[in-house]
Amino acid sequence: MLALLATPAFASAQDATQPPTPATEDYQFQREGIFGCNQTGSYSMSVGALAARGSIYVPVNDAAVTLNTGYLIYKECVLDGVIKRQVESLTSGLAKKRITDAVSGRGGNPQYVQNIRYELLEEESKGFVQLLKSEEYLSPLCSTFKDKVRPAIARNYYMTTQKTNSAFACTITCSDADRRAFLDGDMTKCGGLSGLMEYGLNPANHELGAFILARENVEMQLTQLEQNVRQEWDWGDGFYAQKDDLDNPFTANIVTPSMLIARSLWVTLDSGRKQLESATEIDQIVSALFSGLSTQASTDTRGLYGLTQSLGGQPSYLDRMAAESGQGLRNAVANVAIGILNAARQIETAFWEAKRKIAQTLTSLVNQLRSAERQCWNLIIDRVCATPVSGGKCQTVGGGTLNVATSTAESQAVIDAQVSPVAVQVANDVQASEKAVQLINQLIAGVTNTSSVTNQRLALEQLDSLVAQKLLHNQYDLVAAQKQLEDVNSAVKSLVEDTIVAWADSTDPTIGWCNVNNQSVLDMWIDRWKTQ
Repeated sequence: MLALLATPAFASAQDATQPPTPATEDYQFQREGIFGCNQTGSYSMSVGALAARGSIYVPVNDAAVTLNTGYLIYKECVLDGVIKRQVESLTSGLAKKRITDAVSGRGGNPQYVQNIRYELLEEESKGFVQLLKSEEYLSPLCSTFKDKVRPAIARNYYMTTQKTNSAFACTITCSDADRRAFLDGDMTKCGGLSGLMEYGLNPANHELGAFILARENVEMQLTQLEQNVRQEWDWGDGFYAQKDDLDNPFTANIVTPSMLIARSLWVTLDSGRKQLESATEIDQIVSALFSGLSTQASTDTRGLYGLTQSLGGQPSYLDRMAAESGQGLRNAVANVAIGILNAARQIETAFWEAKRKIAQTLTSLVNQLRSAERQCWNLIIDRVCATPVSGGKCQTVGGGTLNVATSTAESQAVIDAQVSPVAVQVANDVQASEKAVQLINQLIAGVTNTSSVTNQRLALEQLDSLVAQKLLHNQYDLVAAQKQLEDVNSAVKSLVEDTIVAWADSTDPTIGWCNVNNQSVLDMWIDRWKTQ
């Protein structure tokens, strides 16, 4: 009878005492884990179960309706809030990276224009160096004086861009007296003819003329380059395009348009405000620092660069924003985990209590069988012995001596057949449930351990694995355990009564071994105990 109760009371729940310890670095939260529409989350939110009754007892209801309602509540009231926090955390992290790139992503320089004059000059200088280094560009020059014209152009560019007042500097390096004599026609002063070249132009095949022509062409090229740079800035509202060669602007190709770079930054800056604007529920409100990012960027006197810098010993705005969003996500996840763990602890505790009572009932059954067996031996001894038992011996009514040898064989046979299968299973369930409660308490401590992000994440990963693998008991597992307790209580009463009746009333001595009203039973014990 009791052997029928040995079927496990929870088919889906396995041993949760030793959950896998996933690798934190590589672990991916599972679709069936705490962030999915899982049964564990549904059970913990089921209307009519925990939510409505404030306990783990399941009232009479449609199981499918209860489960489906739990799914909806878990998704709407729990998971949606977590996903919103996750979106905020991810986008704030992207915002931090995007702003950092904006202030240093162009070879360590900002992606936007800071000083129009100097940055145009910087681009022109790069273009000038590229032209001057190009043998193909300067190849039309006469080879006789090419090496003289090249440095002359470089000096001229330097004087007109880096040291503009050199344009009106005196270029004849001689004394004032010699200079006056030279100007009066004395060609022996101030270099003679070479000095005259400083004042005249010769566009023919002369190095001065070649210099002038090459300079004009270079200036034309640089003017066009300046127009291109301004056009690039205009397209991107003051942002540079991403190019494949920053040092050679004449041949560099645009790989990312400046418009895209500018708009991506704006979208990033405005993401928090838009998320706040679209919030329709309390748990969709984003953190203050993230929602105010665009305002901070436009009002900080240090500009975008100020968002990346610490102030007064405090972390930077971006660091504080990312930390605030990350903490919000961890809090939301911890709340989900605590809800599941608290429900699991209630269920597991009640499950353990039901199994413990079954174990107590089975222990009581064994004691009743042993007691009934002892009473049977006393009845048999009273009927076959004419004298009190002394030293395991007594005298029969006919004067013979009996070696009285009682045993627990009869009760043990019943225990082995009817009780042991259930007792072994229940003992294992009790032990496993005790360990499961300890584990749940450890996970609760880990999830609420805000001082260690690593330990908190590890606890969440372990819980996620438990939920995904269905290693936690649910209300229906508990109901099965409580039903098993009822069945055991009912079966125990019948088993004790039926066993006593069989021992005492059966006319078959092998069954009714305690039927003292059956002389054949008494004769059987006298024959077994009599001395030879």
